[in-house]
Amino acid sequence: MTPMISSFMKADDEKIEKLIEEYPLSIPTKAIAEFLGIDVTSVQSILENGVVGLSWKKEAKTRRGFYVPTAHFLRWYMRMN
Repeated sequence: MTPMISSFMKADDEKIEKLIEEYPLSIPTKAIAEFLGIDVTSVQSILENGVVGLSWKKEAKTRRGFYVPTAHFLRWYMRMN
């Protein structure tokens, strides 16, 4: 592995460790968006499609709810299914 790839992987590992330390049970959509470098609307779309985490909408409500367990996100991100 090249030094550049090793450096990238180490930095990525440090970012995921920080995310887990800060949110040990569940991760807010805003934190996921910042981590992935995308906007919150994109994260919500991912959740609505059932890729990772949970999404729901109660009857007669206009907003959706989102819940992403940290362990589930980590397995999805690291491809540890």
